[in-house]
Amino acid sequence: MPRADHARGSLDRPLTSDEVRAKVDALLEPVLSDRGADVVAAVAEITTSPDLRRLAAAMVPEGSAA
Repeated sequence: MPRADHARGSLDRPLTSDEVRAKVDALLEPVLSDRGADVVAAVAEITTSPDLRRLAAAMVPEGSAA
């Protein structure tokens, strides 16, 4: 098996946009179920949104006291 000098996701071998999105989805799904897409959308709007309430609300797991 060939040896990799740099780990996948490092600065020398960055993930593609699709790989980053797949990783984000995989990490959010166990905690936020189907609301992970809401988190991603809120993050995408972070520079144009007047406040962070949408992002904060999307990141609270279901059944948690907000």
